[in-house]
Amino acid sequence: MARLRLKDLRPGARLPVPLYDDQERLLLNAGIVLSRRNLDRLLARGVSHVRVDQRHAEQLTNDGKAARARRQQLSNDAARSEPQESFGGRTFPIDAFIHQVKRSRGRVPSVDVEQQFDQTIRAAEANVKLLFAEIGASAKIPGAKVKDITVETAEQLAADLDLFMRLGINVDHSDSSAYMHGVRVARLAMSAGTIAGLTRDRLLGLGMGCLIADAGMAAIDRSIYNLPRRLTRSEFLEITKHPGRTFDMLTKVPEIPPDARTVAYQIHERWDGSGYPRQRRGVQIHPLARLAMVADVFVALVSPRPHRAAYSAYDAIRIVLTETSQGRFDPASVRTVLETISLFPIGSIVSLNTGQVGRVVSTNLQDYTRPIIEPFLRGSRDWSGQPIDLLKDQDLRILSAHASLDDALEAISNSPGFEEALASEFD
Repeated sequence: MARLRLKDLRPGARLPVPLYDDQERLLLNAGIVLSRRNLDRLLARGVSHVRVDQRHAEQLTNDGKAARARRQQLSNDAARSEPQESFGGRTFPIDAFIHQVKRSRGRVPSVDVEQQFDQTIRAAEANVKLLFAEIGASAKIPGAKVKDITVETAEQLAADLDLFMRLGINVDHSDSSAYMHGVRVARLAMSAGTIAGLTRDRLLGLGMGCLIADAGMAAIDRSIYNLPRRLTRSEFLEITKHPGRTFDMLTKVPEIPPDARTVAYQIHERWDGSGYPRQRRGVQIHPLARLAMVADVFVALVSPRPHRAAYSAYDAIRIVLTETSQGRFDPASVRTVLETISLFPIGSIVSLNTGQVGRVVSTNLQDYTRPIIEPFLRGSRDWSGQPIDLLKDQDLRILSAHASLDDALEAISNSPGFEEALASEFD
C-alpha cells in the first residue's frame, strides 16, 4: 500500500480502488470522485494521510513537484521492500516477521524439547486465565498485560511454527471457556498472519485483537451462551452486543493499537454482510479482521458447544470452504489459513493410497493439499519418527481423513490389500 498526503490528492480524480486511512479503515470506496467537498470532509475528520494500492498511487496525485516526489518515494519504498527468499520457496518483504521463524517440518523433537515447549504454552494459558478473571472483576482491560502475553506468543511461534501449531492450537475438549477460545484464535490467526507476510507490529495487533475479542462477553449472562440448544433470536441479539462493549473498553487502553481494536470489533463480521455488529461487507472489513474471522470460526467449529459435539479439523475446514463458496468469508484469507494448516490440518489422522496411516505434522506453502505426514507403524504400534513430504513424493496421496487413529486403523484393516501394506512396513 502507498501512503499519500491528503493535500497531494488530485481533485476530480475517480478512485480506481478503495482509499484507506493509516489503520487501513475504509475512507472512500472505489468509483467515488475525489471532489473538493470529499477532501475537505476527510481533512475535518483529522485525516492527513491516506493509503491506496501502490499501482494506482501516482494517478491520484497532483502533477508537478508532488508527483515527482511521489515517484521518488515509490522508488525508495520498493527498494526497502525488496523481497527476500524464505522457507517454502516463497519470497516475502524484508520486514516480514516470517524471517524470524523456524520450522521443524515434521522432524521429531526430543522428549525434553517438546515437554519444555508444552510447559511454556500451558503457562501462557494460565496467564490468560488470570487476565480474563481480572477483566471480569474490574470491567477493564489491562493493556500492558495483553501486549506482554501477545509478545510471548509471537516468541513461541518463532521458536518452531509447526510445534507451536500442533501443541498450541489443537483443542482440549475439556476446556471450551471464552479465554481459551481467544487464546487458540490468536495463535491460529498469528500463524496465518506469519504466512501472509505481516510485519511484527501488525502481527501483534492481530493477536491482541483476537485474544481479547470476547472480553465484552463478561457483561452477558453466562446462562445464555451455555444453553444446550441453539439460541433464540432475542438471545442471539444479546450476544451481538459484546463487540461494542469490547470496543468501548479498548478505547480507554492506550497500549492496545488501532489495528487490535478494529480486529476485536469486526471479528464477527462476514464478507457478505451477514455478520455483526454492523453488517460490514467486503473491503469495509479491515484486512486483519478478515483473517481473524476465519480463525475464529475454525476454532469454534473444532470446539465442543453445549448444543453440539466438536467437528474434526478436516470437517471444520470443509465447512469453512463451503461457506466461502457461499460468500461468507474472504477467499484470500481462507487460502492463507489453508496454507498455514493445510486442507488436512496439522494433527489430522489420514490414510494414504498405499494403505498407510499417518498424522499431519507440517504444511507445504506451494500446495496445501500435500502436507508432510508421519506414518504410523502398525507392527510396533508407534509413530515412525520419519516424516514423508507428499510434495516430494508425488506417488503418494491422501485418500481420507479420520476422526481418530483407531478409526483410521479400522478403516484400513477392512480395505483390500491390508496384509500387503502391513508387510511393507517390515521390508
